[in-house]
Amino acid sequence: MEDDYKSLGQQFVLHTHYPNYKEFETIFEKVSGSDYSKTTTTVSGRQIDIPDGVPEFDEPRDKFFKYLEFKLLHRGMYDFKCIRGWTIAYTDGGYQGLHVHTGDPDYTTFSAVIHLDTVIPHEKNKFNGMLFSIMPYPNGFQMPGHYQSLAGGVVALDGRVWHGVYPTDTIRRTVVYDIEYTTRK
Repeated sequence: MEDDYKSLGQQFVLHTHYPNYKEFETIFEKVSGSDYSKTTTTVSGRQIDIPDGVPEFDEPRDKFFKYLEFKLLHRGMYDFKCIRGWTIAYTDGGYQGLHVHTGDPDYTTFSAVIHLDTVIPHEKNKFNGMLFSIMPYPNGFQMPGHYQSLAGGVVALDGRVWHGVYPTDTIRRTVVYDIEYTTRK
């Protein structure tokens, strides 16, 4: 997959492929804890936090962050730190309502979604399990983006980018991180 990078003002979306994505399947299988999807915009899915400080979870995450630093170097972003990580397992009919992760007045955060499954669009569901994003232009136009769930696919979104997931008709597993960074002035 060739990188697809879009930006609008300070906002950005990067769609790329992470070759070591299978390392996250272990995290997905081993992570346990309370499902807090009922307090989020997750519908028909299970959402569980990834604990920090567990080497078998931290090592793949840290390698992934180095990969993202390389991919986002042109933006002057570095020194990535995990704010929070979680897994989401969508079931038939599962989706994510439109939301944004920012709460950051300095705008130095972004989110990264790692897809563990390929979800195939088809005639009856042409957006099957796709992540979508919306970035507003100053004139009011909304720039939409659609990103198919491909195993190893990554969608990194500036913390101010509104996004969600269309309903899926199959299992759709993802690992998500909210990330803080430093910028070169």
